Amino acid sequence: MGDVNQELVDRAGKLYDAIQDATWEQVDALVAEAESVGATSVEVAHALAVVGRLARWSQERLDQGKEGLRRAIAIAEQRDAIAPEVRARWWTTLAVVCDDAGDAAGAIEAAAAVHGMSPELGTRISREVVAGRESLLHTMRCGVHPVLPELRAIAALWPTLTEGERKVQVEILNRFATRRTDVSTEERELLRRLTPEPDGIAKALPPPPAQADPALLREVLAELDALVGLEEVKGEVHRLADVLQVEEMRREAGLPVAERTNHFVFLGPPGTGKTTVSRLLGRLFKALGVLATGQVVEVDRSRLVAGYVGQTAIRVNEVIDSALDGVLFVDEAYALFNPSENDFGQEAVATLLKRMEDDRRRLVVVLAGYDAPMERMLQMNPGLQSRVSTRLHFRTYDADQLTSIFVRQAEAAGYAPDAEATLKVRELCGLMRGSEDPATFGNAREVRNLFEDTVAAQAARLVAQASSGTRPTAEELRELRADDVRWAELGDEALRDSLSGEQLRIVAYHELGHALVGHMVDGPEPVLVTTIPSGRSLGRAFFAEEDVATPTRAQLLGVAARALGGRAAEEVALGTLTAGAAQDLVVAERVVLELLRTGLSEATTLAALEEYAVTDGVTRDGWRSERTRTEVGELLQEAYVVAEAIVREHLPRLHAAAQRLIEARLLSGPELAELFGPRPTA
Repeated sequence: MGDVNQELVDRAGKLYDAIQDATWEQVDALVAEAESVGATSVEVAHALAVVGRLARWSQERLDQGKEGLRRAIAIAEQRDAIAPEVRARWWTTLAVVCDDAGDAAGAIEAAAAVHGMSPELGTRISREVVAGRESLLHTMRCGVHPVLPELRAIAALWPTLTEGERKVQVEILNRFATRRTDVSTEERELLRRLTPEPDGIAKALPPPPAQADPALLREVLAELDALVGLEEVKGEVHRLADVLQVEEMRREAGLPVAERTNHFVFLGPPGTGKTTVSRLLGRLFKALGVLATGQVVEVDRSRLVAGYVGQTAIRVNEVIDSALDGVLFVDEAYALFNPSENDFGQEAVATLLKRMEDDRRRLVVVLAGYDAPMERMLQMNPGLQSRVSTRLHFRTYDADQLTSIFVRQAEAAGYAPDAEATLKVRELCGLMRGSEDPATFGNAREVRNLFEDTVAAQAARLVAQASSGTRPTAEELRELRADDVRWAELGDEALRDSLSGEQLRIVAYHELGHALVGHMVDGPEPVLVTTIPSGRSLGRAFFAEEDVATPTRAQLLGVAARALGGRAAEEVALGTLTAGAAQDLVVAERVVLELLRTGLSEATTLAALEEYAVTDGVTRDGWRSERTRTEVGELLQEAYVVAEAIVREHLPRLHAAAQRLIEARLLSGPELAELFGPRPTA
């Protein structure tokens, strides 16, 4: 750039950027001065670009502006002194000037050229700039191409454009409404309705056409069938697919088809595939020609409910607008149903109900959450119940299914657990299923955590191997061994010494209280007790997997008593209660709520624990009546009486087991059976 008159180039740049202050006299003088340097000089290129910019601004000398920009770009393509970013800006101006002059072909050519420069510019331009140039290309194509396809392409890019870019492109698009004589009246009105707001094109567009796709349908159903478990869900989805296909055949044959909605309620605990199936549903409805896009928008209460009057309806409508032609998945939907008159969740529900009806041809709503609160939600709102056509029950996975999920996750990530590793995974999944609170157990999420812990353990082993001088082979990098399979809840050896003294003694009695009561009541037997801390607890009692599909009242009460066994052991054996004992009440309460839900409760008069239940008026399980709170307290008391009686009767055995556990830090199932004695027979 040593021979370039930089002062002249800088003047041209300032005029280009502040074109509203420029005059033709100034620009003509600038061009004359630049041409004195040379007809193909860098100075001339910059001066001619200003001619094009002023032509656009003033709407004068448009043909001269076009030719000036073309000459400027031709010079720039031959001169390293002119940066690609500058050339891209000139191409953009040329596209708009060509359109101003009625040169549609030139406008499209220029817009395509600037969009095609994106790979050349690479990381020097943002994704938003790339989107703006792509949108400009589609805008220019609207001058000669079919309008709707181009506008749909612009709508996807529109929110990422700057306000200035949107205003320029709307000006051009609105102009096509009068310039083009080959478009329909509907298309002409559409071009006139477009606005520069972020949703100004999407809102104006008609719904996209929905088309059946038999190949996609086969693909989606195959993916559904390949999921682990969920047999009831699979059967219902297949049935729905059959019904919808026959309904389409009836339409084609001119036969009547009853109006229907395709909204769902998904019932089940977390990690059982509800989100996965909702995404498959979106693709399924697209494949069946029911929905145009099949997109899935996932939200919860926080995305729908605002903090001020009037804002919630706006927020819900915005979310639904974004989900049109697809699926709206509302997780933990029961959280919207709060009996408080001051809760804005009611406004969200009312808005959602109206849109579920008004947009039933363009929207599928899936309301998901735990069984009991979701059932109560439907009972509380008949309008919602009438709009939901299908309920799908997602059951908790058993240990074999959880193991299959682990193996599939491993294989998908490029790992291969050997036979011993798979066997250990099955053992740990059995512990998970037998010991976790059903209301909080994460199912497939827990397996994901187990897999990630296993991969981390394998990595530590292989890094140590590489440090010793033996680089792992490809096969070793894939292989997962039994020693790699670790579940953090079994305890972290690195934390063993963090628990000692009186704290260790309390934890030992607490966990053995759970195990002792579980050993004596009807239900799964204890298989492991540990006082080696983990990330979530100081100790744990593990039980065999529950294999009773429909437990009796006595069995459910026994589970509640087992949950309160740690509390009873602390109180009877140590004369104290800790925070862990308080948490046991939460778990036991969930169990007795199941007794109420299934109609297995019996009225009692004991109310020692009722105060606890009364203070918990609104929970994740929903609103509770006074009678419900009373019965919860009575059932908790009944379960605690059972737990306390077992601890008092077997207190010497509890002391002996505690002494052993304090020394060993871990007791297996056979050791527990020896210490506790034979289990009672039914």
